Amino acid sequence: MPITKIFIENFKGIGERVEIPLRPITLLFGANSAGKSTILQSLLYMRELLERQNADADHLLASGASIDLGGFQKFVHKHDLKRKVRIGIEISLDADGLPIHERYFSQGLSSLIYATRLSDCLSASVEIEVAWDTNSSRPWITGYHIGIDGRHIGSIEAVPEKKGELTFFDLDHPILAPDEGADEILLDHEYSPIYDILSGLNSEFINEAPRWNVPLESGVIPKRGEGIWLGTDASEDEDLELKLTQYCLQRIFVGSGDLALKELERIRHIGAFRDIPDRQFSFRRSPSEDRWANGAAAWDLLHRGNTPWLKKEAIDSLGLGYSIERQEYYEIPVDGATGAFLTKAIFEMLDDEGMTLDVKELWDINFETAKLPKISRIHLLDSNSGAKVGLSDVGVGVSQVIPVVVGAMAPGYSVLSVEQPELHIHPAVQCALADVLAHQVTGVSDRRILLETHSEHIMLRLLRRIRELNDEELPPGAPKIKPDDLSVLYIESTESGQTITPLPITADGDFSRKWPKGFFEEREEELF
Repeated sequence: MPITKIFIENFKGIGERVEIPLRPITLLFGANSAGKSTILQSLLYMRELLERQNADADHLLASGASIDLGGFQKFVHKHDLKRKVRIGIEISLDADGLPIHERYFSQGLSSLIYATRLSDCLSASVEIEVAWDTNSSRPWITGYHIGIDGRHIGSIEAVPEKKGELTFFDLDHPILAPDEGADEILLDHEYSPIYDILSGLNSEFINEAPRWNVPLESGVIPKRGEGIWLGTDASEDEDLELKLTQYCLQRIFVGSGDLALKELERIRHIGAFRDIPDRQFSFRRSPSEDRWANGAAAWDLLHRGNTPWLKKEAIDSLGLGYSIERQEYYEIPVDGATGAFLTKAIFEMLDDEGMTLDVKELWDINFETAKLPKISRIHLLDSNSGAKVGLSDVGVGVSQVIPVVVGAMAPGYSVLSVEQPELHIHPAVQCALADVLAHQVTGVSDRRILLETHSEHIMLRLLRRIRELNDEELPPGAPKIKPDDLSVLYIESTESGQTITPLPITADGDFSRKWPKGFFEEREEELF
């Protein structure tokens, strides 16, 4: 269920609402400080809103100290506290549609619920609105808006420190229309079909929607496991209309938010500055997602081993001149049995005397070795000489690109967002990196790679692969990229805020419109 769109309004440099399409690979281009990173940060901020209801965020769960939003007063557009920040995403749904809350099966609705089309919807969107409250001098989540198949279906809104209220519900939404075969499903039931209840028979009840309370302490986001309920739980003997209405609201409002959060929790963010591991790098055995931001999580994975997903040929294809090797070592105390034996052996060899080893010494060494801790070391092997070198002994580019490659290959993410993947690497390596990244999303439906970049070489390589596939000239082993797999967006800062210009790609790997003024023109000026 990949994220297919991002919606942003009044967040940092973005003022008026923008809609950003995400494809398997999305490239964000633009001048420095144009606002490319804003798009990446909006996803991380939305996760804060859904998971922790943290409207006044500075440091974010997935980025640690690498991103500091500074709080609402800093990131609201133009620092205007009268504006409302609105962030949202659209996700593509699988064959099951929106999730069903388990408790409804125990209420005797297991057959009635299939009279709706809530299992047939193709996409769901969740948008969250944050506003500043002058009385409490803090921001609050004041709006929670759901869309189904590209159409707004419902909203929950609240004023600060009050319970949320369902302020809008679209009874005419196509997803609530009768499903084919619904009458047959309902033949054994004396109750009216759910779509009749929602659209006609229960019109008076529906008109009371603004007074339906969402039972949260405060705020508007229905939480996992808590749900959205109208009054008290309905028993078997209570009005079926209430049960079915609650079923619809639960599945639409809670189900959409639940799926959105699951995707946002799987974002893997790699920042623009990846640390170079020192010679005594101490890896973490327990995964920590915020360590991806500075690249440390990639080295943690390599140190822990068990990386069948890491393809040696992919590393070799970068042309760095090095491959990665992991080795384990014992830490041997000098004053232990093993240390004493090694010391004795070294001196005896220096004295050209034959070594003698009695049974007790052998027993002591074996017993101690079984308890010795193991440590791992990551080396780079020189492809020409075979010499082992440390990351501190080679160019900075190697330490910058390996976390990007490891982050792209390691399973478990929905969106890989990377700032400046081309940092400190040769243009030829940038082209090879584009191929490696493209391989991670071709044929994989639930992954997205979002790159904030200045690299002309990454873009040109991907366009070349599209052209080669169209011309049936794709080299063996090259990724099969189609125009629909790539989105190129140009971000520009203007007086009214940021503008985002999509550059559609043709089947022959070219743009159907001219590149916006002020980017890549420098190359032509220098050449001609």
